[in-house]
Amino acid sequence: MKLQMIEIHSNEDIPQFLKESLASHYRDVLLFRDSVPNIYIKLLAYHAIAYFQYLNSLSANDAVKLYKQYILSNGEIKSFKYLGYEIPLIFDELLASVSQTLMKYKDIVQKITTNKYVYHFRCSHGFTISSIIIYHLLNIFNKIGLEGIAALKRHWTVINQKFIPYILKNLNNNSTI
Repeated sequence: MKLQMIEIHSNEDIPQFLKESLASHYRDVLLFRDSVPNIYIKLLAYHAIAYFQYLNSLSANDAVKLYKQYILSNGEIKSFKYLGYEIPLIFDELLASVSQTLMKYKDIVQKITTNKYVYHFRCSHGFTISSIIIYHLLNIFNKIGLEGIAALKRHWTVINQKFIPYILKNLNNNSTI
């Protein structure tokens, strides 16, 4: 099943789709002068979460949880913990603008669940949310190449125990400067 998904989505431009669909839903919401129907906000939130998931390389559960925390905190939560280190959340200009709009509709965003988010993309767009991460990982693996993948596999214990904490510590120190 996973192999089929890799083959299907390796030829698609998922990031482009995510960004364009987010922009399209955002334009739809901005067209309303008075109140925006709840369904438009919900769809905008689903697409914002998907784009957020891609930019931050998160699982569906983590993407929904962290994005909701970000919105409900009015943007105060700007990072998450990994191995005891703060990892900053990534937002581009479009996602930051959409997020500001969604902060006005916290009651709707608060009701979003991972199941509804996954269901929307499966039924409305014909792909599973895990395709976002698969696509992202494929791009990373293509960049590092076969030798890099083999080195990761051979030295994973050292990388996981020593190298990742070292990198995270340096990233954390650099982000506070």
